[in-house]
Amino acid sequence: MEINSAIVIGIIIASYMFLFCVIPYYINKFLLKEDIKGISMLIHFGKPLYSYTLKNGIKINFGYLPGSSIEFKDEEGLDDKEQIKYAQRRSNIINVIYHGILVFVLFSVALIFGHNPVKICREILVIAYELITKKIDYNQLIPVVAKNYQMYGRVFFLCFVVLLLMIISFLLNLTSSLWKYLGFISLGILIVLYFVYDLTFFMFPLSFYIDILLAMTISQFIYFFLLRFFIK
Repeated sequence: MEINSAIVIGIIIASYMFLFCVIPYYINKFLLKEDIKGISMLIHFGKPLYSYTLKNGIKINFGYLPGSSIEFKDEEGLDDKEQIKYAQRRSNIINVIYHGILVFVLFSVALIFGHNPVKICREILVIAYELITKKIDYNQLIPVVAKNYQMYGRVFFLCFVVLLLMIISFLLNLTSSLWKYLGFISLGILIVLYFVYDLTFFMFPLSFYIDILLAMTISQFIYFFLLRFFIK
C-alpha cells in the first residue's frame, strides 16, 4: 500500500479520534447530563504539551501520542468499587452511542451512493482474515485493494476499514472489562494461535506504520485547535 494511502488512513483515524472528543462531549452535555472535567486530544503522561480552559471550566489538553479521552468530575479519587463500575459502564454507554452514530452515518452514505455497506464490511473482514492466515501476502494484497479503491473510492473504502478496526478494538476492550483476567486470557489465546497456526499480525512494512503515526500526529495537531470552534 503506497504512502498516500497510509496518510489517508492516518487522517481518517485522527478524524475518528477528533469526533470521539466532540460527539461524546455533546452526548454528555445534552443526553447524559454529566459534568465533564476535561478533554484530551492526543494522550499524554504527566503534563500535557499545551492546554487551555474553556469559559465553562472544561480543560482541553493536548498531548503527544495518538488517542483521545474524556475525564469526568466525579471520577476524581474514585476508590469505591461501585463508583468505578459506574464510571466504566458510563464509558461503555458513550462508546456504544458514538459508534452507533458513526455506523448509521457511514452506512447511510453508502446506501445513498448505491453500495451495500454490509457487503463492504464483509469484503474487508475477508481480506483481513486472508492476510492473518497468510492465504495472501502483502504483494497479492495490492491488486485486491486497488480493485476496492476503484469500486468504492479510496477515502470511502478506508473509512470502512478504520471504522471496522475501531469497532473491533472497542468490542475487545468491552469484553475484557467484563472480567479482569479476561484480557490476559485473550492475549494468551492469541499467542497460542500465532504459533500453532502460523498467523501474522503485522503484515505491512515498518515504514507503513511510521507513515500512519506521523499522519495521525500532524492531523491531530490541526484538529486540536479546531476544538475551540466545536466545543464551547
